[in-house]
Amino acid sequence: MIKYIFSIVLLLLNFDLVFSQTGSKNAGTASVLFLRSDLSARTASLSGAFTAYADDENALQYNPAGLANISSSALGLNHSEWFQNIRMDHLIFTYKFDDKLGWAVSMSHMWMPTIQGKDIYGQPTRKLNVSTSVVQLGIGYKITPSFFLGLGVKYFNDRLADYGADGLAMDLGFFLYTMVPGFRVGAAVQNLGPKVQYDVKREQLPLTFRAGISYKAYFVSGLVIAIDAIKSLDSDVYPVAGIEYRFAHLLSFRIGNSFRDQSQFLPTMGVGLAIAQKYFINYAFSMNPDLGNTHKIGFTFRFHKPGKRYGTNNFYAIPKPVLLPPHNVRYEITQSGLLIRWERVPGARYYVYARSKGQQKWTRINAHPLFSNQMSFKKIHKNRVIYITVTSVINEKESAHSKEVRIETK
Repeated sequence: MIKYIFSIVLLLLNFDLVFSQTGSKNAGTASVLFLRSDLSARTASLSGAFTAYADDENALQYNPAGLANISSSALGLNHSEWFQNIRMDHLIFTYKFDDKLGWAVSMSHMWMPTIQGKDIYGQPTRKLNVSTSVVQLGIGYKITPSFFLGLGVKYFNDRLADYGADGLAMDLGFFLYTMVPGFRVGAAVQNLGPKVQYDVKREQLPLTFRAGISYKAYFVSGLVIAIDAIKSLDSDVYPVAGIEYRFAHLLSFRIGNSFRDQSQFLPTMGVGLAIAQKYFINYAFSMNPDLGNTHKIGFTFRFHKPGKRYGTNNFYAIPKPVLLPPHNVRYEITQSGLLIRWERVPGARYYVYARSKGQQKWTRINAHPLFSNQMSFKKIHKNRVIYITVTSVINEKESAHSKEVRIETK
C-alpha cells in the first residue's frame, strides 16, 4: 500500500516539470479575487482539486452540481490564518432534501489589518480599512443516477478604503459518474457576472473555468486522486492535483500542489479526524517563501434530516433511499458451462458472489462491477453444491445481497 501512495506522490512531483509555465499576460486584470479563495481546510490541502471530487458541502465553492452528491446535511466553519495577519472565515450550511436535491448557503469574510495611509509627501494620514464579504447560495440536482447539474448565486461586497463595490455573480457546473468504476468527471464556470465599479474604472470579476477528473482507487482502499485544469481571466491554463487517503474511516491524510508557475514544488498538506462519522476536524498547512506560512482549520458537524411527528408521542424518521439488490437471480447449465442471469436495476452495475456448501463467507467473483446483467462460467466442477448471490452498485454504493441461489452440478 505504501508503495502505491509513494508512486502517486512522485507522479504529482513530475507534473511540475510537464505543466510549469510563466506568468500570464492578463495578470492583474481581475478584481474581487477573494471570490476564488480556497476557504476550506480539506479542499485547500488538496490545492483546490475538487471539481470532480465534490462529495461534501465544499462543492458549493468548486462545483455546485456536487451538492446533489452529499450524503447528509452539514454545518461547517473554517478559519484561515494567512500572511501579514490576513484572516478569512467561512461558515457553510448544507441540507440534503432527498436523494436528488441538495442545497447550501455560506457566508465568508476576509479581514485585513488596517493600512497606514500616506499623502503625496509620504506623511502618515488616517488608517485605511480593506475587507471583503460574500454570501453564496447553491443547489445541485440529480438528473440521472450518474449525472448532476448545479447552480450557484453569490452576492459580494468589497471595500478598499473609501471605495467599495458590490454585485452578483453566478456559478454553473456538472458532475458525472462515468462507466469506469471509481472514475468521475466534473466541470464548472465560476463568477459569471457584470463588471464592478470602485471609482471611475469598471473592473472584471475573476471569471474562472474548471474541468476535473477524480479516481477512487480500487487497488488501495480509501485512496482518491483528483486533478483539475483551471483557466481564469487573469491566468493561463494550469493544473492542480491532490490525493487523499482515508484510514479506517477515522484519519485522513492529504497532499496537493498547484502548478501555476515555474516555482519550486510547494505542496499543501493536511490531515483530518472523523469522530463517529458525525464530527470532523480538518487542518491544512502550506508554505510560501515569499508570503510565509498559511494555516487553515475547519470543523464540520453532519446530521440527517429530523423525523416528522405524528400524533402525540409517535415519531417517524424519514428513511434514506435504499439501493435495491437484483431480483429473480437464476442459473442455466449448458454445454458450454454455467450462466447466471438476473433482472436489471436501473442505472446499476453488479457484483457476483459465491460460496461453497458449508462455508459462511461470500467471495466476490468479479474484481470490477459488471455492466451486463449476466455472467458466464466456462468451466464448472461436477458433483458440487455452490451458492450464488448478486449485488447492485450505483455511484460506488453497494446494495445488500440478493436472494441466494443454490446450484448443484452433476
